[in-house]
Amino acid sequence: MRDSPRLDNNACGIQNHDPRKKQMATLIVKYPDRSAENFPLARLRITIGRSARNDLCIPDPFASRVHAEVRNEGDDYIIQDLGSANGTLYNGVALEEPAKLTSGGRIQIGETEIVFSDGKYPLSSGATMITDEISSSLPEATIALASARRSAVLRREPPLRRGRRRSSAR
Repeated sequence: MRDSPRLDNNACGIQNHDPRKKQMATLIVKYPDRSAENFPLARLRITIGRSARNDLCIPDPFASRVHAEVRNEGDDYIIQDLGSANGTLYNGVALEEPAKLTSGGRIQIGETEIVFSDGKYPLSSGATMITDEISSSLPEATIALASARRSAVLRREPPLRRGRRRSSAR
């Protein structure tokens, strides 16, 4: 049986989603001097470092030639520093031993940030506002996201009065 996507027999040719099929985990590499790149974790073990011999080569002067590895162990992904000169941070903490990666977890190697996505839920750079049938956005439901840390701040304002004004003259 082929692993090619199934298509509906309609004119649109919309691809069916098979929930039994495991989504591929990825590393989102955020370079300090250029746009981000996605690196799919298609192998059981990948190495990360400055050398071109790594699976994921990062041109960062603060990265060791072979800096760290990410390996798949069952349903988990593990990050391990490989004795690098400047160390590896995971969610702001220096790695002393292997650590389990969680979706949205941040790996810091030199000046390069790498975000892990387990593939179950896509990580996005924006936000989605879910509303009811009111067409305009309401100030009392405004949410602002700080871009650096993605911390949410909820701003509440008193609800707007939408009734008719009564005139004093009859």
